[in-house]
Amino acid sequence: MVLEVAFCPQSRFLALGTADSHVKVFDIEKGFQTHNFIGHRGVICQLAFVPGRDSLRLVSSGEDYTVKIWDMVLNKEIAAMRGTQGRVTCF
Repeated sequence: MVLEVAFCPQSRFLALGTADSHVKVFDIEKGFQTHNFIGHRGVICQLAFVPGRDSLRLVSSGEDYTVKIWDMVLNKEIAAMRGTQGRVTCF
């Protein structure tokens, strides 16, 4: 079940956050899935694309009180921050 959706600033990629803790990224122009980021535990609460100088990054927050930064060029998690006050519901 998809619970969160985000478009990249260039409108090329669409990210979907699922109830089973996956962050899936699709290339809208070409019509296929490009990434499947796994690392959260529980529901994905928020997604946002952040363009960088050398790459495109995606930020996600989960029901596990963790914010993760994913590098779409390297295809991996590059940072994670865990909070103790509750889940992050907006960026």
